[in-house]
Order: sequence, then C-alpha cells, then structure tokens
Amino acid sequence: MRAGWLAVMLLGCYRPVPPGDVPCATNEACPGALVCDTSATPPTCVDHLPDSRDAAIDVPVDAAADSDPPPDAFVPPQFVAQAYARDADASSLHYSLVVPPGTNRFLLVTVQLGSSCTGTVPGVTSVAYGGVSLARITTITGTPCGMTTTRSEQWQLIAPPTGAHDVDVVLAGSALTIHSGALAFVGIDQTTPVRASAIARGAGSSSSVTVSSVPGDLVVNTVGQGTKILAPGAGQAPRFVDNTSTTNTLDNAAASTAPATDATTAMTWTFGDTDEWQTISSALQP
Repeated sequence: MRAGWLAVMLLGCYRPVPPGDVPCATNEACPGALVCDTSATPPTCVDHLPDSRDAAIDVPVDAAADSDPPPDAFVPPQFVAQAYARDADASSLHYSLVVPPGTNRFLLVTVQLGSSCTGTVPGVTSVAYGGVSLARITTITGTPCGMTTTRSEQWQLIAPPTGAHDVDVVLAGSALTIHSGALAFVGIDQTTPVRASAIARGAGSSSSVTVSSVPGDLVVNTVGQGTKILAPGAGQAPRFVDNTSTTNTLDNAAASTAPATDATTAMTWTFGDTDEWQTISSALQP
C-alpha cells in the first residue's frame, strides 16, 4: 500500500519536457516552456529566442557606402583639368576641354593678346564653353613698350557642364597673336567664387603679382611674356606652359596654382630673357 502511494506521488509530480524543433501553433503557441521563434521558417518552438545582438553582427557592411562622403561633405578647392591653344593673325580661337564630374565645379579661362609693341590690340568680345557664356573677371592692357598694344584677361563660369565641350574665344578684331588656357576646378564657392583679383605688368626676366586671399583659398595665376617662360615660383604648381616664339610680346603663356596660407599670396615666374610681360592672379574661395 505504501509502495503504491509512492508511485502515485512520483507520477503526479512528473512533467514531460516537450520536444524542441516542433512547429508553432497558428496562434504562435508552443507546448510547455517553449517559445515560438517567428524568425525561423517555418516558425519553430525553441527553448530560447536568439539574441538580437548576434544577428546584428552578421549584417553585411557596404564598404563603398562607408567610404563615400555624405552629399554635404566639404570638398576643398582642387584643380582637375586643363587645355590650351594659340593662333596668329586671328579674330577667334576654338579648342576642346573635358570637364570631369565633381562637386562645386568652376571654370577659369585666360586670354592673352600680343603684338610687336605697335598699334592697338582688339578687345575680347566673348568667351563661351559648350555654348554657355562666361563672365569677365578682370583685364589688363599694355606693357612698358606700349599701353594699348597688349591685353590679358581672365573669364569665369560657375558649374560648367561636364564632358568634352569647346572653348570659344571671339575678339573684336584680328590680333597678331592669341593664347588661351582653360582651367577646371572643384570645391569652389558657387555664389562668389573669386574672392579677389590682382594684375601687374612690366618688362624683365621675372614677374610678380600679389593678391588678397584667405587661408584655404586656391590662387590661380596666368602670365604672358615675350621670350620664354621658364618656371613658376616656389610653392606654385605649373598647370601649363606654352612657349611659342621670341618675336612678339605675350606670345608665350603659362598658368599655375598655389594654396593660400596668408592674407596675401604672391605669385611669380622666371623667364628666359628680359621682355614685356603681363600677369593676373585670382583667389578662388571654397
């Protein structure tokens, strides 16, 4: 009798453990202490749900997205492309430039008109890129041998179209020599790209011009000279040098850039011999 009572007591306390890996009921119910893992296919009864932190570890990371800057990331001023051309006894000049994609694009075009120190140089009627008109930044006429016989100018275009397009320079008349260079940039302010410009003229074996600037600006310098252009000053990166002849003033042209580190930035060039020169610097702001 006592043995039977003990057997009844043991059977009364027994609770079988429900087997695992059984499908959940339609109402997500599970037998016993099991819980329904709804993330499984099909939903399965388990003794504990997986830790969500473990799942997060397995999420793949898009490396490309991680390396790309956000749309509003700051892009410092940078030179990205150039092209240049020249002609003689011409009233226009046409050449191609490829502007690559980039944020806050800017185009600067330089024009230099030379002579034999006689007569009057024509004006620059228009400059366009891909059919879009540029605006004149600044101009300088004359050198010590004649104040009406030579001309240098810089022109600008905010957000130039990308790809290959023609630079078209049109003059009011025929010039003895014409040089033009186009320089493309990114990271330039799209409202007021040019902080300041400065011009200078002279005759000698070197040129110099100082422009107002702010640290972080990118200064663009263009120069024309009558014999041969050798090299820019220390800290200036040459962007092109186009030496043509020693016959006429400004029949040699060049451009360079330098980062501004102070309230003013001096840009210089050395020449192969003493002759007439004109130079322009523009500080581009980020």
